[in-house]
Amino acid sequence: MTPFAARASRLLPALPLRSPSLMPLLRWLRDAHERWRERRLLEEMTDRDLRDMGITRHDALHEAAKPFWRD
Repeated sequence: MTPFAARASRLLPALPLRSPSLMPLLRWLRDAHERWRERRLLEEMTDRDLRDMGITRHDALHEAAKPFWRD
């Protein structure tokens, strides 16, 4: 068990991960992480990559500046 997991297990109640009450939170966390990851990738793309996708540098930086919790 990682140190983070050990701390989390002490702080969080012992609920099964498939608990219906946790599923919306887990889905939101998954989606928020995916948004964060995709926005970091946008920042790293070259102008050629962005042009191939039909996105301007300005649009990519605007999207990348959004916080992870915003769609």
